[in-house]
Amino acid sequence: MDRIEMDFRQAKQQAAQLEELAAQLKNLAAKDLQETMQSLSAAWKGESADSYMQKGVRLEENISGTARKLEQIASTIRITAQRTYEAEMRAREIAKERTYGGH
Repeated sequence: MDRIEMDFRQAKQQAAQLEELAAQLKNLAAKDLQETMQSLSAAWKGESADSYMQKGVRLEENISGTARKLEQIASTIRITAQRTYEAEMRAREIAKERTYGGH
């Protein structure tokens, strides 16, 4: 049983780490990158500036998309770990019933 719990705990920790990375990426895209782009926009005008700003918007979208994917992966890890844990515990109960005749 210790091994099952350890694997489950590790999967939950990995999911939490992915969620933390996703939160950091969201913050980067929503705050840090936007602030930088606004500062540049205020100081830099012209066609090159407009082109660069468009690239900044695409970068923000890509970062946000990556954060969403990390959240989805974390969710999948949690769900898979839970289902695996439940299946292994059920298999253990079945094996116990067979070994001891249900007693």
